[in-house]
Formats: sequence, C-alpha cells, structure tokens
Amino acid sequence: MRNEADALDIVQETVYKAYISIDKLKEPKYFKTWIIRILINTALTHIRKGSKIVYLEDRELSEAMGSVENRVEESIYIW
Repeated sequence: MRNEADALDIVQETVYKAYISIDKLKEPKYFKTWIIRILINTALTHIRKGSKIVYLEDRELSEAMGSVENRVEESIYIW
C-alpha cells in the first residue's frame, strides 16, 4: 500500500473477515496460510477499488463546476 492508513485499514478488515469466518477453517495447522490469503485478497480488492477513484485538484474541481456562486448547493454536495 502507498500509505500507512490504507495498510492499517486492510489489516483491520482482514482480522474482521478472519474472525467472522474462523469456523470455515478446516485445518488449524493452515491458519497462517489461510489468513495470509485473506490479507492478499483484501489488499487486491482495495487496490481495484482505489483504481476507480479519480482525485481532482481544487482548481480542476472549480473549473469542472463552472461558476460556484451560481451553484452553491451543488458545490456543497460535491465537496
């Protein structure tokens, strides 16, 4: 992950997923492999979701919205 916050979110989600599905683990000796697989899948899902997000600079957002004074409600909704 590119920042610590995303990495911590992925670890937290991995622990949650493992906790709710621990009963599906058939062999306790494979716990490490099982949880690493959950971690990898969670990270890949996060990366896929992140690639769909497009970040705009404040200037670009203002240009895309046009005149902010005329559309105050719309600009508040977008922000």
